[in-house]
Amino acid sequence: MRARPTIASRFVLVAALAAAALVSVGCTIEEVQIEGFECLDGRCPRGFACDLRRGEPGRCISQVPLDAGADAGSIPPGVDAGRRDAGPHLRDAGPGNGCASPGHLLCDDFESGSIMRWGVSVDGASLVSATGTAARSGDYAVAATSAADGMAAFLTLDAFDDPTITDQWVRAYFLFPRGAGTELTIMELAGAAPSTGVSLHIDSYRVMSWYSSYDGGDVFEDPIPISITEDVWTCFELHVRQGGVGVGAIEVFVDGAQVGGWAGASTASTGVLPTVNLGARSFAPSGVRLVYLDDVVLSTVRPGCD
Repeated sequence: MRARPTIASRFVLVAALAAAALVSVGCTIEEVQIEGFECLDGRCPRGFACDLRRGEPGRCISQVPLDAGADAGSIPPGVDAGRRDAGPHLRDAGPGNGCASPGHLLCDDFESGSIMRWGVSVDGASLVSATGTAARSGDYAVAATSAADGMAAFLTLDAFDDPTITDQWVRAYFLFPRGAGTELTIMELAGAAPSTGVSLHIDSYRVMSWYSSYDGGDVFEDPIPISITEDVWTCFELHVRQGGVGVGAIEVFVDGAQVGGWAGASTASTGVLPTVNLGARSFAPSGVRLVYLDDVVLSTVRPGCD
């Protein structure tokens, strides 16, 4: 049976479609943020397409072209300000990956007001979208809402698809709203083979833990007694070094300080873990879990915390 879009998603999409009609006759209105919302009868507003890869009703994804020209205002040409360009309906691509430092593969502060650099992996009524409700820097961040136990609400990207990479670093700032609950997975480096990768978790006691799984069987868990403060932006870094026994490593950093890891881990059996997932996957039967994330860096060298 075909799932029906929620009332909220229908309202937003109808508003966006109406806005597109007004623009077509010369009216100027504020942009409606609909990235990641469910499609309305297979339709999305102009500039978006209905992505049905994960089944009906589908999700609206941005099809807005990128403007590689200079940013508006005092920003030098070729530098990505992360903001909308002066041209109509165009977003500035800047130098391509948004990074100024060598070794970085992607830097995203979401100041374009969209998640267009990423794919989205969502289950059921879960949702991932850019938001102006909370931001660590600038005006925008990402809201990830896991709708129920086991349901994913992730930004996803095959950023580490080069088999010669030896060090993988993922940095992201997360904010856990007070009362929203924290029994969830927030960060994953996933391998090409099923059940391979490294994940980072936050549990209801504000204690962080992580696990790794190689060849679908070797699971290592390590509770890390770090209290996570609600309503405060926290910097998380996850590092995986490829190598055999005594060479490979898994490390976890919070606000710049190492809080856990597995020195000498053998990670060579699976090779580079290409896929990055950031957001929320609830493991709490009690319901919805919401997080905000911002200022993401994917790199082959340690990004550090600002």
